[in-house]
Amino acid sequence: MSKNSSDPRIQELWTTFHFAGEEPTPEEFILWFRDLFLMMRN
Repeated sequence: MSKNSSDPRIQELWTTFHFAGEEPTPEEFILWFRDLFLMMRN
């Protein structure tokens, strides 16, 4: 759902997400989100 969001902030976050196929796997998403969370905590 978030990938198709019209919110500019969400779309900006998606530009930082690099995945192998046409759609991210759940594992790729979890790892990306974890890294994003850790960066925002600091």
